[in-house]
Amino acid sequence: MNHLDYREKNGYERVEVTFNPCGQALNPDIGAIVAPTEPFQLVVYLANESNESFAGAANIENIAQTIVTSVGPSGPNTEYVYKLASAMRLLAPGVEDEHLFAVEEAVRRLDTDTNRDLL
Repeated sequence: MNHLDYREKNGYERVEVTFNPCGQALNPDIGAIVAPTEPFQLVVYLANESNESFAGAANIENIAQTIVTSVGPSGPNTEYVYKLASAMRLLAPGVEDEHLFAVEEAVRRLDTDTNRDLL
């Protein structure tokens, strides 16, 4: 957790919540259930308007452009988006987070990293 607390130090509020998985997720590559099925505690970092880095309202293309051109101490922001979208698909199958997936799609269009499809 120390690593995450350091990475998310820029004005984010650290909040512990109970996560309720939607059900089981089958990984077809290994033929096994890979997502938890029981509720569990997790930590989320929330940014709000009082955060000095809060960008305010922006369209999907502007958000994607910012992500593609930004790198933090933990690595490229593109990697974060790809892994977040992947985790959503795994942990909440059938839940369509329209905003997240639209951002992911726009980032993929702009991302020139040839390794991006590995994430």
